[in-house]
Amino acid sequence: MKKSYIKLGVLGLSLLLLAGCTNNSNNKSRASSHKAKSERLAKEASKEKAISKRKASESKMKAESKSRAKAENETKKASQQSQIASQQATYSSSQQNYSQASNSTAI
Repeated sequence: MKKSYIKLGVLGLSLLLLAGCTNNSNNKSRASSHKAKSERLAKEASKEKAISKRKASESKMKAESKSRAKAENETKKASQQSQIASQQATYSSSQQNYSQASNSTAI
């Protein structure tokens, strides 16, 4: 009878030890799974950050390009207005010279 209690005790301890090993194995598996998930999330966050950075850079380049184009258009417009003013001054001067020549000849 004493032997059967000892056998039951050894069997019970063996079962507890086996359950502990299984539990430890499950914990390691969960930890490994958690680590893999964390690494995947970190990689996704890194990709998203790179995409966001690239989009910001593209947006900045577009804004600079628009600004540059606007400045060039304003410069062209100012140059054209200057040419028009110069041509009008030349025309006005020519008209005055023609008028003076006509007045001189008429006298």
